Amino acid sequence: MAKKFRAQKSVDFTIEENGGVFGHLRIRPNAILWKPKNGQRYYSVKSEEFAKLAESAKVTTLQ
Repeated sequence: MAKKFRAQKSVDFTIEENGGVFGHLRIRPNAILWKPKNGQRYYSVKSEEFAKLAESAKVTTLQ
């Protein structure tokens, strides 16, 4: 059997602010998850809902 690479199921980021941890972000193909500093669980939003939020007029674009 040929060898192959397995893709990651998620990508994790730690968000820092003023030298300390602000929170954790986990990106999955189907959802964006957020865990605040010292949080015990992740809060999630489906990718489709996040796309609607990001594309809405309430969110400013970064340049």
